[in-house]
Amino acid sequence: MRISLQEELDQLEASLQEEGALVLRALRGCLNALERQDAELADEVIAFDDEVDNTYVAIEEGIQSLLARQHRSRSTCGTSSRSCTSTFTWSGWRTTASPSPS
Repeated sequence: MRISLQEELDQLEASLQEEGALVLRALRGCLNALERQDAELADEVIAFDDEVDNTYVAIEEGIQSLLARQHRSRSTCGTSSRSCTSTFTWSGWRTTASPSPS
């Protein structure tokens, strides 16, 4: 069964919200460790950062996969004499439309 674009976007949004909760938890732990001068708590926060990093990577891969699939499914932009080309960059993405030779 194929998942719709909106469902995929909803899943990515939920993942981003979960990541935000993880980051907030880590930040609170960090501030508590600083306030209490608690080295053990600081070590726990540092170890917890791997979970945040893994979540970030999973979200990034999900976004890249979604964009790639959308790009493939929309390789033409309407008329038969024009096509769209997309440029993806590591710092983000941008899409530019350019006519193809007739």
